[in-house]
Amino acid sequence: MAAAMLSVFSLLLMALGSLCIAMALSKQSVLALLSSDPSVPVHHRLSWSVSCLCCSGVVLLAGGFLFLLLALPYNTWHRCLPQGGGD
Repeated sequence: MAAAMLSVFSLLLMALGSLCIAMALSKQSVLALLSSDPSVPVHHRLSWSVSCLCCSGVVLLAGGFLFLLLALPYNTWHRCLPQGGGD
């Protein structure tokens, strides 16, 4: 049940993301920027959103790694980390 709910939720997020991308690319300013002369240097600064992006990527990777560790069955842990005293 939870897997079905998560798949429907992820499909909804993908549809909303596609809608946002389509709306952003349809703006006249974005089209003008894409068709501008590439020889003219464009000066820009990265803002706080880039640091949020980096932090969320690190949290996503760490959470995925921890989820994989927790999803391993108990026998795998027992085999990989044997208790002392065995031969």
